[in-house]
Amino acid sequence: MLLKFLSRENPILYKMNLTCDIFLVGFESIACCADSNYTDPKTTLTYTTDHIWFSDKRSCRQIPEILFSHRSNRNYRIFEIDEGKRCYNLPTIKDQVYLIRGTFPFDSLNSSFYVSIGVTELGELRSSRLEDLEIEGVFRATKDYIDFCLLKEDVNPFISQIELRPLSEEYLHGFATSVLKLISRNNLGDTNDDIRYVILLYF
Repeated sequence: MLLKFLSRENPILYKMNLTCDIFLVGFESIACCADSNYTDPKTTLTYTTDHIWFSDKRSCRQIPEILFSHRSNRNYRIFEIDEGKRCYNLPTIKDQVYLIRGTFPFDSLNSSFYVSIGVTELGELRSSRLEDLEIEGVFRATKDYIDFCLLKEDVNPFISQIELRPLSEEYLHGFATSVLKLISRNNLGDTNDDIRYVILLYF
């Protein structure tokens, strides 16, 4: 699987060939608004509810059946705020390299808000088609935690799923930046819609 990342400080396409380096420390799979922790039967991954970050069930919504995709979580959380941001504070190990991915269900055409890692903007979430959207990046932890934040713009921000995965040091080797943004994920022949292989289910 080939990933291309764009460095904000050094705009170079970085082609990253994922390996099977699986780490257990800092491995998080979060299902927003799930009633309880559960195991995804497709990937056998255990997903944790986000109630320890946000316990108010009034901010929970269910994805309509017509829009529900291959994701195991049928719920999402919407942050009805006037301005500012809402963040998930996730545990990390200082100097460890991580991949982080947020999944956002379709809400409405041209809805827009921003996603950041700490104070570094990771990307703009803009719905243009009837499908889930993902924002993904690689970063080096500078503390024992990372804030994954949603910033209000045109609409109230929302999210369905967060995945945090430790990576090998080599993925940021030679880059002055500590955050790389995914700009494309290329499927090199597999026919499945979701790019997850048997040996790479954890990604």
